[in-house]
Amino acid sequence: MAGLSAGWMLERLRLPYLLVESEETVGGLCRSLRRGGYLFDYSGHLLCFQKDEIRLWIQEICQDQWRAFERRAAIYIEEKLVPFPFQAHLGALPEPIMRECLGEAVLTRLEPMTDPAPHSWKDWIQRKFGRGIAKHFFFPYHAKLWGTPLEDLWARGLEWSVPSLSLKELVDGALGGTNPRMGYNALFYYPSQGGIETLPKALAQGLSRIKTGCALREVRWREKVAVLQNGEEIRYERLLASIPLPRLVESLSPEVPPIRNAAQGLRCADIWVINIGVSREGVSEHHWIYFPEGEYPFFRIGCYTAFGPHLAPKGCSSLYVEVPGHWIRSQRCRDWIGECLDGLVRSGLLRGRDEVDCVEPIHIPFAYVIFDRYRHRVLNEILLFLEAQGIHMMGRYGRWGYGTMEGALCEGRQTALRVVS
Repeated sequence: MAGLSAGWMLERLRLPYLLVESEETVGGLCRSLRRGGYLFDYSGHLLCFQKDEIRLWIQEICQDQWRAFERRAAIYIEEKLVPFPFQAHLGALPEPIMRECLGEAVLTRLEPMTDPAPHSWKDWIQRKFGRGIAKHFFFPYHAKLWGTPLEDLWARGLEWSVPSLSLKELVDGALGGTNPRMGYNALFYYPSQGGIETLPKALAQGLSRIKTGCALREVRWREKVAVLQNGEEIRYERLLASIPLPRLVESLSPEVPPIRNAAQGLRCADIWVINIGVSREGVSEHHWIYFPEGEYPFFRIGCYTAFGPHLAPKGCSSLYVEVPGHWIRSQRCRDWIGECLDGLVRSGLLRGRDEVDCVEPIHIPFAYVIFDRYRHRVLNEILLFLEAQGIHMMGRYGRWGYGTMEGALCEGRQTALRVVS
């Protein structure tokens, strides 16, 4: 999305550019695929706007073919669905767990802050919400997602995604109140027709110079020449790149040992997305559900047809199931998809395997950047070196960070303006 956004800005400025996409269609992970009457995305990709300027721009480009949703999300825990965010709805928990979470959260707020602000993700969560909430939701969920010790993760760059709440909101939620409008994704948008790739297709329609099906093979950075997999050489003045940062560094020729070695230590968590067609309508009214408990191999499921019935054949539903790659590798060729289907049955989302109409697994090798101390130490060095050579990284994976689709769109436009000026 960052590349398309940058291209859109350069097109409007009437400046020469060439947008190169490795796949046959534009959009990166923001794409859709059709299987047997179902329209699946590459997991749940939703537009959450914080800036009116970006919202109005996208609505104009897509001819206002977007529908607004108030988030319906939950956490499945102790065989109950607790409304999201967990910390704001403690009253939906069994009473002993509610008392533990509330008591620890209140005590945490009353404790004086004498030590420095926490750097690790584990310490940040515990200080923010207390040991109870951390133990029952945040710690198991994030351990399942990241597959790395939480004390090794850096809080800076992740904390914005976790909804904060006041003491009053905490207590109200424990007493049974609801706090639905918390967090950046409390209100989101999804196309009223088609899948999420409606957005990149609409952006691409306004671009005059796009080359698809051409992966980058080499960047001869001293000569300012990009070489594609087919051998084509493209001379550039500035290179704006949204491909994963380690892959860009690997393509540098001649290689730069200090930068290459630094980039080799950057880590990410891969996931598999199982898209599932179900021969029954109304599988779930929730847009997505988190699964922190170890009994379930997936960390989150979402319901496409909660975004619109047009995404499945009449009388059917569709789901996406997100499974951490580290869990799959631990299974050593066992039937991990079957285990996930069984987990959906145990949770009550499926009545049985026999109602599964189709299964379409997708691997996402770069899903979640791991915010460890190493990344914090070397990232700026890598990005500054590349910028000095006229290579400007952008987007979630280009800058090796964590953000929203809106963030990628903003970054693409801003990067284009910055290099022009």
